Amino acid sequence: LNRNTTYYLQVVPRNSQGATVGCDDIYSFTTMDAITAFPYEEGIEDVTKPDIPELWQTYNYSEQKWLSTNLIAHSGSLSMSCYYDGGLVENEYDNWFVSPPFEVKAGNEYYTSFYYKGFIPNHSESFGAYWGFTPFVEDLTNVIVEDENLTQANWSLGHGMIFPTEDTIVFLGFHVFSPTGYGAFLDDINLENWGPVGVQNELDESLVNIYSNNKQILIKTDDYWKDADIKIVSIVGQEVFNGKHQMNTSINMSSYDTGIYLVRLVKGNQSITK
Repeated sequence: LNRNTTYYLQVVPRNSQGATVGCDDIYSFTTMDAITAFPYEEGIEDVTKPDIPELWQTYNYSEQKWLSTNLIAHSGSLSMSCYYDGGLVENEYDNWFVSPPFEVKAGNEYYTSFYYKGFIPNHSESFGAYWGFTPFVEDLTNVIVEDENLTQANWSLGHGMIFPTEDTIVFLGFHVFSPTGYGAFLDDINLENWGPVGVQNELDESLVNIYSNNKQILIKTDDYWKDADIKIVSIVGQEVFNGKHQMNTSINMSSYDTGIYLVRLVKGNQSITK
């Protein structure tokens, strides 16, 4: 359906004898517009448990359900949860938590982050985060995080990039898919517009040299960028490297598929992406 559009619906039962007389009620609904204000933040604090945040939706293909809870939170007092509240019993999980639509622009880079953890430390759970162009799970195929052995006792930071090649709408989807698990938690979801891909904050691009050679990415800079964070992501936004820069940095890419990668240097509130 088109966004921000009113649709009308009339229901008239009919059979081999014809249509029912008197079903004259006409119903209407209006689809929402896409979110355009960034940064977008969903900390689950504005909901009444066990409700889910407004405009979000769930697809629960197993008996458990995504619900808000005050059992544990990364910040504040509430988080999203998907677990069995009848005791410590292993269950099958195939449950999706899907965002409202976000309007994104070609040539910009969008950074998403969130925190997640399993229900019981040291018990392996499976958790995934994805993005796509519709809210249907079969289209949420671009990987942000796939953690098939989630055992950490503390919250894990999940994050990735979205690089739209056209002006479009995107959705985020979070998936708990353990065949025998206790469940998982999710909190502090963010989506930021980092602006045009390339040089930001009027930095001198000539002081940063990033190039590929013989299956390596080489980064050479002046002293200013020493100890900057390096992030390398694929064109679909999956992070493949995270480390520190030491003026001359060489990163081996031989284990990754041939394709387009984006290298981002971040120091303080300044960044360069190539």
